[in-house]
Amino acid sequence: MGITYIPTNGSDNVDKTQHKAYKTDCKKVFKKMKVMITVTVLMSIGFALMHPALAGRMVLTVVWGFHLLYFAFLVKTQKTV
Repeated sequence: MGITYIPTNGSDNVDKTQHKAYKTDCKKVFKKMKVMITVTVLMSIGFALMHPALAGRMVLTVVWGFHLLYFAFLVKTQKTV
């Protein structure tokens, strides 16, 4: 494998544009992760408060699992161009 050289014609605009797009994508991924963490914390509080209700804990576990799957795979993070 070799190193590929891409000429930029003396302009660093390509690097700055790619860096800016990367920063924007990280912010959007961070927001998505923040929602997932908030849902997890709130559902874990509900799980702890339902200690005598085994059926309630099982339902809450299934709902939490589907929330994680939904936010991880079905909610698309917008990509910047």
